[in-house]
Amino acid sequence: TISQSGLVGINGSLCVNTTDACTASASAGTIYATNTTLQNADLAENYISSQYLEPGDIIMPEGKGNNLSVIKTSTPYDSKTIGIVSTKPGITLNSDAATDANHPYIAPIALAGRVPVKVTTAGGFIKAGDEITTSSIPGVGMKSTKSGIIIGKALEDYTNPDPATTGKILVFVNLSYSTGPNETYNLLDNKIKEINKQLIQDFSFTAENISLGGQTLK
Repeated sequence: TISQSGLVGINGSLCVNTTDACTASASAGTIYATNTTLQNADLAENYISSQYLEPGDIIMPEGKGNNLSVIKTSTPYDSKTIGIVSTKPGITLNSDAATDANHPYIAPIALAGRVPVKVTTAGGFIKAGDEITTSSIPGVGMKSTKSGIIIGKALEDYTNPDPATTGKILVFVNLSYSTGPNETYNLLDNKIKEINKQLIQDFSFTAENISLGGQTLK
């Protein structure tokens, strides 16, 4: 049926295929297709919140007994992070999520794909490819410089010199734990410096003699 507003209603299942062959055991309310192409670039799921959430906010579970309620993150490298408020989700799951007296807001949380994310330069200037984590600013991300939870990787730069100012960049969502490439580099760099210092102590020479491991060679 087609309503006056143009809404198409199908009582049963919908099969979209290149042939007449469709699933014999089709379930009512289900769409069957060979493939699907969407213009928007992320997969999201609806959650409810006691806070007003905006697209680009990074969120975490509220932790008060309701497994659908979320709030903004507010701690750097927050291990409880679960996603980002989507701007225009390509697919939205949990469409039955309903608000209540304590959670009057509903928002689609991106689980995968590319989404705009609020960021700050509190962790340094952001370059495309940098890992993004949470910051101390509620719902806002920053460049990750050590091991910890990341929400994904930056797809563009952000170089505002004022860390108190927030902007938005496109991020590839990949919620995971990172060992931190910079931290690994720093550990290696410190080890090289330690070895060099020991070599200088063990091997030194002047115009008159050479000292190796505390032994003077004439």
